[in-house]
Amino acid sequence: MHWKKVKVLGSGSGSYGTVSLARPMNVCSSMIYAAVKSAEVNLSFSLPEEGNILNALRESEYVVECFGEDVSVENGKNTYNLMLKYADRGTLHDLLHKTKMMLGESEAAYYAFQI
Repeated sequence: MHWKKVKVLGSGSGSYGTVSLARPMNVCSSMIYAAVKSAEVNLSFSLPEEGNILNALRESEYVVECFGEDVSVENGKNTYNLMLKYADRGTLHDLLHKTKMMLGESEAAYYAFQI
C-alpha cells in the first residue's frame, strides 16, 4: 500500500529518525491514518526488529497494529519505513506527562500488564 506523509508528529526527529502521520493514497473509504516511523536505512537497525516483534504479537489487543514496511528514497537517501496504526489518543507517556497524572497502584498494574 502506498502512503503519503501528511506531517511530522511530536517534536520532529527522535533518537533513530522521525514519526509522521500518513494516509493511504489509493483508498477511497473513510480516512485511515498511519504513523510511519522512518530512518535512513543505515541507521534503522532497531526498526526492522520492532516490526518483527509487532508482527509476532499482532493477535494481541494490547499491541499497536503494524501495517507493513518498505524502503523509499527521501532527500536522496534510502529510508526504511515502518507503518503502524495511528494512536490518535496518544501514548501512555502522553497520558502521564501532559496531564501530570499520577497512577494509582491498580492503574499502574493495568498498564504494566498490557506491556
